[in-house]
Amino acid sequence: MFFWIVVLLLCVIMSTGAEAVDKEKKPILIESDRLETFDNGKLVVFSGNVRADKDLTIIFCDEMRIYYQRSETSNSLNSGSALQSGTIEKIEAQDNVKIRDSNGLITGDNAVLYNEEEKIVITGNAEMKDADNIIKGERITFFLNEGKGIVESSKTKRVKATIYPKENKNPAK
Repeated sequence: MFFWIVVLLLCVIMSTGAEAVDKEKKPILIESDRLETFDNGKLVVFSGNVRADKDLTIIFCDEMRIYYQRSETSNSLNSGSALQSGTIEKIEAQDNVKIRDSNGLITGDNAVLYNEEEKIVITGNAEMKDADNIIKGERITFFLNEGKGIVESSKTKRVKATIYPKENKNPAK
């Protein structure tokens, strides 16, 4: 259950079009050592000790790339600005990715949110932890609109899950 909560919160963090999910439009705070904009403002790169916070979810990584399309209503004053609003196409969190929530942690070498497809892919030693429960694989894919997740192995390592069932306090008699 925790894994889906984190995935949904990750989607909220990384989507500027989150009005349906986040009606309060709480801000996302991203801190890094460096911020660069490229391609006429369609790519923003945060690098060096990146931390993105939204509510109780925090994403850590070495580099975060945000790809977006500028809105049709952009004005010339802000043209090419990193602060200009637009629709996020894709977000890449690269190297030493950690997604922490009050309930657990997801780690991997890289993570990509495909906004339009509502899909998140975590690759490279991907691991999900919820208390003592751990699921490991080379690649974890979450299909947010389908409520489905897939954990895939690498050529040398199989998927591994360590799950501690919760005790039933009212056992059937």
